[in-house]
Amino acid sequence: MKDKKILVTGANGFLGSYIVRHLLNEGYLHILAGCRAGSNLEMLSGLEDHVELTELDILDVCRLEELINEVDAVIHTAATVSFEPRLRETMYKVNVEGTANLVNVCLGKPIIKFVHISSVAALGRLKNHLTIDEQTKWSNSPFNTHYAISKYMAEQEVWRAFHEGLPAAVINPSLILGAGNWTKGSVNIVDSIYKGISFFPVGSTGIVDVRDVAKMTGLLLESPIYGERFICNGGNISYRDLFSKIAVNLKIQPPTKPLTPWLEALAWRVEAFKNRLIKKPLTVTRETLMTSSMSFAYNASKAKSMFNFEFRDPDSILQDCCNAFLKTKEEYKNFGVYK
Repeated sequence: MKDKKILVTGANGFLGSYIVRHLLNEGYLHILAGCRAGSNLEMLSGLEDHVELTELDILDVCRLEELINEVDAVIHTAATVSFEPRLRETMYKVNVEGTANLVNVCLGKPIIKFVHISSVAALGRLKNHLTIDEQTKWSNSPFNTHYAISKYMAEQEVWRAFHEGLPAAVINPSLILGAGNWTKGSVNIVDSIYKGISFFPVGSTGIVDVRDVAKMTGLLLESPIYGERFICNGGNISYRDLFSKIAVNLKIQPPTKPLTPWLEALAWRVEAFKNRLIKKPLTVTRETLMTSSMSFAYNASKAKSMFNFEFRDPDSILQDCCNAFLKTKEEYKNFGVYK
């Protein structure tokens, strides 16, 4: 497989860039790094001479046809993650229509492997089903965000293509943390706590190191496994502990006040009002507050047993992430990358 040409969609993104780095470290010789025109390429810095950068928009079917003719395998990470109502239509279009475009083009080509990066959100959330594994069945629920629905629908396109002959498999990561662009995405939580937060959500979630997700992606790419999904999760943790451990690693005061339901209602309304005034991207929305008030645990035993895989534990994930954050602060940068 290492002499084959691998297309990574969304290669300049947080996870996509780490997948590219992992493949290079594993000796892959031909990596096609697909990025949208005008994308920020800082997460791929230093790799320009080792990969083939190419413009790619998964909504452009003609461009997909050109690129897929050149490659042997695909790792699909490109997606829009948003909890803002104003970006909802775009998110569905990219996540669902874009994935459908990609798998449909791949079906007409001799693709060896298609690895789809999904999310644990695509497995659904039910109030009375607190532990989630690969056997969890999706159910329409008020606890599913629009992001979750879009990722579930994207997965349905992948599974449909699998039954039509595409050699596909799926990875479902929990909340991915690690050195990245601290101003956006999941790692923005570190920057937010560093700047000072008084409140913590009352729910719980799973977290996983970005390097572990990249490594699992590489293992799945090389394996003869098709038609399976794998949860990637380093451990389950309450938001109170998550926020507190991040604060301790950053050597600042942890938040001490629980975010009660009436405070949640006030917070998202205030943020929505501010957004209308200054058009700044929302970091707090009704959906983010809803999900952070619920408690779910994710079981990654399937990946551990089938690949003999050991995920980094939450303490290691957070210590490495916070150390990287502090280092970039010393260097006056807004992003960091694990070497």
